[in-house]
Amino acid sequence: MASSVKYHKTYLRLHKEYETYAYPLIKKALDEQTKAITNFTDESNFDDLQVYIQFLVDQKPLYNALEKIYGRVGVSAATFSYDWIRNSVPKTKKDYIIDFFNAEWYVEMVNYFRLIGGTKVTGIDETTIDKIKNVLANILGQNLSRRDQAKLFEQTLNDPAFNRARSLVIARTESTTAANYGINMGAESSDYEVAKFWINTKDKRTRRTHLLMSKEPIAINQPFMVGGTEMMYPGDPSAPAKEVVNCRCVMATEAIVDADGLPILKPRTPPYLKG
Repeated sequence: MASSVKYHKTYLRLHKEYETYAYPLIKKALDEQTKAITNFTDESNFDDLQVYIQFLVDQKPLYNALEKIYGRVGVSAATFSYDWIRNSVPKTKKDYIIDFFNAEWYVEMVNYFRLIGGTKVTGIDETTIDKIKNVLANILGQNLSRRDQAKLFEQTLNDPAFNRARSLVIARTESTTAANYGINMGAESSDYEVAKFWINTKDKRTRRTHLLMSKEPIAINQPFMVGGTEMMYPGDPSAPAKEVVNCRCVMATEAIVDADGLPILKPRTPPYLKG
């Protein structure tokens, strides 16, 4: 684990690129959702708007944006993980070309997102609806005419800053989930037996439960225990939001070595036993 600092620095640089890619896609999707509501709003339906909001938030823009993010980020992170393991062991044979895996990794990332995407989008949309309803309730409490209330509501939702901070949080959170799943995917594609360990970012923004994580390696198929919660990797969507949102941690991987310090190859399945 002497190279864990270099691994972390490389990942943080990649993750910054992932966030930069994800943010405008998320921001555009959220803006499309709020625009649909303001396009519908006028003084004649303002009294009933709270009932309509939940039906006006379209899941499609956000779902499509996240699917793009997961595909691109996951394949990139898988390549990083696979290369890191490959470059850390002696070159005893011809390596696979990364392009061999790219298509398979992309398909797996899309399938992974489709497995978790519905729940993720629903959760994000519920927060969007609650946020808009809070804005509406605040405006309804002001001593303004219905026309002025509707105008203020529209101006608030159409303000470019309305979805800005939240878009960044979503971009960071989903990039972390996609990247760490991709890292796991790249490690599983390696020819070698692999262990994993948790790397945190040691600053005041990092959760205490994540700061307490050690770099003790565990098997790739075993969960980390994070504050009493089992997580397969940072950003694991099965964990509660308090362990996932805005997380900047990363799962590192390394080839397992034998008593002589040589990497252990995975057992090969003879061709005649393959289905």
